[in-house]
Amino acid sequence: LICAVAIYRLSSPEEALLGYDFLFSFLIAQIFSLFAVTNAIFYNKFTTYLLRKMTFDDSQDQVQAELLMLHRGLFLITVTQALTYQFFWISVFPSKIGVRLKLVRSVFWLVAIQQI
Repeated sequence: LICAVAIYRLSSPEEALLGYDFLFSFLIAQIFSLFAVTNAIFYNKFTTYLLRKMTFDDSQDQVQAELLMLHRGLFLITVTQALTYQFFWISVFPSKIGVRLKLVRSVFWLVAIQQI
């Protein structure tokens, strides 16, 4: 998918712009979404591994609860990021270029805040 985007960008550098060309914007959005999903799968497996390997007694219920909360929080962050990245290809539809640019910048801003 990344190679397809790179070839498409190299073949038409003037047209393949984020927020301008639908196909390019759609492919970039899917790449970022897949990256977020693969990160979530990794952290999901990691927290599941931690929950299985750690033996919990009554005094460690708080630790187990925090790990479960981390597990759910990572899922929520991933879904939010995947939905946020979809605004890259939605930014193609407004007719004014200023609105397109604001939408693309807003996506980058929201993702930056989600990473903190």
